[in-house]
Amino acid sequence: MVGVSILPVAIHLGKLYFLFGKEKSVEYGIQGFSDFGGGRENESTFDGAIREGCEEMTGFYGNETQLRNKIKNAGGTYQINHNDKYYSHIFLTEYDENLPIYFANNHHYLYEKMNNNVLKDTKLFEKIELKWMTSTDMKKNMKLFRPFYREIVKQILKDIQNISKFLKSKKKKNKTLKNRK
Repeated sequence: MVGVSILPVAIHLGKLYFLFGKEKSVEYGIQGFSDFGGGRENESTFDGAIREGCEEMTGFYGNETQLRNKIKNAGGTYQINHNDKYYSHIFLTEYDENLPIYFANNHHYLYEKMNNNVLKDTKLFEKIELKWMTSTDMKKNMKLFRPFYREIVKQILKDIQNISKFLKSKKKKNKTLKNRK
């Protein structure tokens, strides 16, 4: 199965901040941080990434139409192709240092209020934590990533200059992100 995902990245104080989500610890081998994605179904890699991204972000970037428009308005995506088996769609977003707190509060509140039988069958709540990381953070904390995702992080780090150039060119053109530090 082909993996597809989205990876939000913000530019804050001249640095790139990648937003990762931590999988809940259900099975050995899936714990740790990664981008927001899963398996592609009968759809394009981008459509699958949008669907999976909405599920794993539990609507924090809106529904599929809203996320698609957000990415389009931000200038599109920079795609990482990992051996034709995993496609990550990197896109420019706003930096909000409190987003991980909002996500955690929302997650914990809903998780406490929902029926446990419903929780077992839902595709929601796959991520239990969000974290902004710079490339330095990514290098220092490689062990925090899901085992399979570490190779993708290495690929992102190897291509960091091109990713940065792409995102900075989009920020200059994007009116809503242009004046933010």
